[in-house]
Amino acid sequence: MSIVPFLSSLALLAASSQAVGPVATDGKAIAIAGTEHTETLACDGRAATIEGVDNVVTLTGVCRSVAISGSGNTVTVAIAQGGSCRSPARTRRSAGAPPARSAAR
Repeated sequence: MSIVPFLSSLALLAASSQAVGPVATDGKAIAIAGTEHTETLACDGRAATIEGVDNVVTLTGVCRSVAISGSGNTVTVAIAQGGSCRSPARTRRSAGAPPARSAAR
C-alpha cells in the first residue's frame, strides 16, 4: 500500500476549497469576483461589487453602494443614506442600524 496516492487526494481536496478569483480595492471601489472568498474589508464610503458563488463578505464602515450578483453569496454591509443596493430578487435585507445584512442564496 502506498501513501503517496492518499496524500495526493488530500492535496486535491484542500485545493478545491480555496477561493478563486480576484479581490481588488482602490480609493473608490472594492471588487470581489469568483468563488468561496471569505473577506472582511473596510468600505470607507466606497462602492462595492461582489460577483460569484458562495462568497462570504463583511464590509465594515459604510459603503456608498453595493452590487451583488451570483448565488450563495452572504454579504454584511451598511449602506450610506441615499446609497444603493443592487442584488438578486431572493435577497434578505434588514433595515435599521448598521450593519444591514444581505444574504443572496
